[in-house]
Amino acid sequence: MPRPRCDFSSTSKKTYNLFCKTHPDVKVSYKEYVDTIREGNRQFMMKVIDEGSLIKLPWGFGELVIHKYKTRRYKEVSGYKIPIMTMDWYNSKRLGKQIRLLNYHTDGFTCRFNWNCRTARIKHSRLWKFFPNREEKRRLASILKSNQSYTYLQRFIEKRSYCG
Repeated sequence: MPRPRCDFSSTSKKTYNLFCKTHPDVKVSYKEYVDTIREGNRQFMMKVIDEGSLIKLPWGFGELVIHKYKTRRYKEVSGYKIPIMTMDWYNSKRLGKQIRLLNYHTDGFTCRFNWNCRTARIKHSRLWKFFPNREEKRRLASILKSNQSYTYLQRFIEKRSYCG
């Protein structure tokens, strides 16, 4: 099934043309426009990852935080324990049996980006979801794997208070 078409992208030609129409006094090429937006986003995500604390988004879009929580290994259903840990497909295929990822490099914790839609001042904020791009997710993973002092991510937040 193909991915649904995105109606809005801040680096599309359509938004660049709209920017040029609304700001005719600013002369900027499309490449400079895209580079500026990407650099701003990169700087913002660096701040979120490096500080590891709750960051308030501008213009009332809520808060963004790296949520750290202990991963459950099993779920109990009808008296049976069902493993819910993520599969390590590479080692499972290599060894011929199911191997689960236990996150030993973070003492069993999982970290992910969470956006608090309850503090957002936009209409129907619960219908929106935040997805960081692949580069930022990989950067967070590499920091967690390489830097053993990940303890600055001490943010324990109840899951129900966050939407994304």
